[in-house]
Amino acid sequence: MRRVLSVVVIIALISGLAVNGQAPPSKLKLLPDRNEKLIDEVKDANKSLAQDLRDAQVLVTAVSDANLRSRINETLTKAEKNAERLQKAVVELGGAGFIPNATKEEFDRLVTSLRAEAFDNKRLTILRDAVKHKGVSCQQAKQIVSVFSFGDGQREAAITLYPRLTDPMNFQDVLRVFTFESDRQEVRKRLGIK
Repeated sequence: MRRVLSVVVIIALISGLAVNGQAPPSKLKLLPDRNEKLIDEVKDANKSLAQDLRDAQVLVTAVSDANLRSRINETLTKAEKNAERLQKAVVELGGAGFIPNATKEEFDRLVTSLRAEAFDNKRLTILRDAVKHKGVSCQQAKQIVSVFSFGDGQREAAITLYPRLTDPMNFQDVLRVFTFESDRQEVRKRLGIK
């Protein structure tokens, strides 16, 4: 009986974290070389969580009190749904919540590479490759977007960078790079933000 309740408490705590969404970015700032391990650990933990839920459902059948068994089953059902949500989020993010920030050297190399290109379409290709597995701050994103010559390139750069921002709450700073309000509105519209 204690084991069932312990499992339920642990599952409820873990599921509570999933319900609240991903941890604040400040808690995800790890050394870049640890991030790949962390992503694998999260995936393994989620698989273990699913197995623990199945085991708990088997164990709960031994509870003789029907009211308690019903409440535990309800909690397990909620935990299963949260585990499914967590699994989907991990897959959709591809670890995005855990991507390492670009180091100063990587960022400087990226800006230098972007400036070396004459055309925005080439710059976009470089940018997309560079940030595929790296996060950037809004301050860095401002600098990157400023390298692009025309509104079209700037808009595409901002849209490309948005999912990789470590501080998306400061995205307004990036939007200030645009000369025209219509460009800012277009970016907001395409990203589905206000």
